[in-house]
Amino acid sequence: MRRVSYCGGSFLTTHQVADALANLVSTLGREQASPVIEIPALNDDGQLVLVSMVVGPFNGLISVPEHSPWPTPDLSDTVESLHVLTEAASKVPDFAFSDTIAFTDYDWDETCYIG
Repeated sequence: MRRVSYCGGSFLTTHQVADALANLVSTLGREQASPVIEIPALNDDGQLVLVSMVVGPFNGLISVPEHSPWPTPDLSDTVESLHVLTEAASKVPDFAFSDTIAFTDYDWDETCYIG
C-alpha cells in the first residue's frame, strides 16, 4: 500500500495505482492537460472510497509506502485505466494539412528600410 499526497490531501491506495498515477501526472506535465480522474483508496476504516482529483502539470504528487492492516484490494482495472489515460495523453495528435497558398496583399519594396 502507498499513501499518495496530492494538492494538500492524501489517501491510501495500492502501489500499482500510485505508480500508474505518477506516470500519468508526469505525462500530463509534458502535454499541458488537466483532467479530473477518480482513484480508489482506503479510508481510515479500511473501506474502499473514490478520491476525485484534478491532475495536471503544475500539481505535485507524493507516493509513500505505508503499512495497512487491511488486505490489499484488487484495483487492476484502475491501473489499466490509468495506463490508457497515460498512453492517450502521450500521443501527439495527427493534424491533416492541406496545401497552403501564400499570398501577400501588399507591395514589398526592398529598398525601404528603417535605419
